[in-house]
Amino acid sequence: MANLNEALVTLLSGDTTLSALLTGGIHNAKDFSSDGGGSDEIPRKANGVQVDPFAIVRFKSVDPKGPYLIGGELQSIEIYVYDNIGYVTIESAISRMKVLLHDKYIDADDRSLVFLIMGHVSGEMSAEEYGNIPFKFIRFMNTQIRS
Repeated sequence: MANLNEALVTLLSGDTTLSALLTGGIHNAKDFSSDGGGSDEIPRKANGVQVDPFAIVRFKSVDPKGPYLIGGELQSIEIYVYDNIGYVTIESAISRMKVLLHDKYIDADDRSLVFLIMGHVSGEMSAEEYGNIPFKFIRFMNTQIRS
């Protein structure tokens, strides 16, 4: 097994339907520069110009959850999905992520319990840091107990 970050990226990357949509891959945010890296860092098609559809998984805030003795936490996980133009591929990828992750348990070495619930899907936006390409994000709320 792997830690939660790696387990989630592996689970999403292992889905053939999602991988066919996100040909630029599914990446952990820690694989990108801390300053965003700009458009030089994002996956591109063979022509070197167009963006290959891709996703970045970002782990967000953690808050205590439940009785103190349990040591439970509630963490938000956001998955940002980008494409060269339009939102058709983005919306299809987000729909697939709902199927894969909503109301599901995940195994991870660094957690004894991980349970995900879909919490939010953003509206259509453009990513200034990547040359104003379209993106949306989906947020999952992760109830967890650390190992």
